[in-house]
Amino acid sequence: MSHQITLNLPDDIYQPLLEKAQGSGKTLEALVSEYIVQIFHSKPGYGRLRRWAGTLTSEVPDAGARHDEYLGEALLEELRGGPNV
Repeated sequence: MSHQITLNLPDDIYQPLLEKAQGSGKTLEALVSEYIVQIFHSKPGYGRLRRWAGTLTSEVPDAGARHDEYLGEALLEELRGGPNV
């Protein structure tokens, strides 16, 4: 069973999607539907950056466990006008 939906897209999203669809020989509807299915079935944490996992070295041994804390500290420092490290 399938269902129809209507999306309102801004031009800066619509135009590239339309060009990609035309370039691939698909309808815009088919391309957007494929994208939605891919996103829905993708596993959290397995995005585009996943391929970089384990490839970088760091002198911060707990960066994986405390990354949110470190990012928050860096953002706060940047907002206060401190140095970007």
